[in-house]
Amino acid sequence: MNDLLDETTEVHARKMQDKKDNEKAAGMLNDEIVAAIRETSRRLRVLEERYSGVRKNIQLNEQNMLSESKKNATEIKTINVDMVEIKKSIRSIGEELKQIIKELKLTVKKEEFKVMERYLNLWQPMDYVSHTEMENRIKDIVKQELTKKGIQ
Repeated sequence: MNDLLDETTEVHARKMQDKKDNEKAAGMLNDEIVAAIRETSRRLRVLEERYSGVRKNIQLNEQNMLSESKKNATEIKTINVDMVEIKKSIRSIGEELKQIIKELKLTVKKEEFKVMERYLNLWQPMDYVSHTEMENRIKDIVKQELTKKGIQ
């Protein structure tokens, strides 16, 4: 009976030892699982932070693109308005040039002017007297002669 009791005690001790070993192994396994979960959680947080940073950069880039797009649209509108004004100015200048050309066609050419100058120098029109000047001169002479003779 002692043998049976010793054997039962030994089996029980082995079972207890196996249970302790299993608990120890389970505890070690649990520690490894917990460590792996912590490492995975840490990596996940790092990835989430990176993702958040990338998302913020994308939003900032989109905002910058929108503001630049609006700025460019405004500048294009201003340039278009300026171009319309420049086209009007060019048309106006073209019309004025056409008018000047028409007027220049009506002016005397240099050769014609030289011919007229030669005639004027030849005739000396300043030496001629107009009808009115002649009438006035005759009246003055007649008055003088009448005054000399005493007739008024």
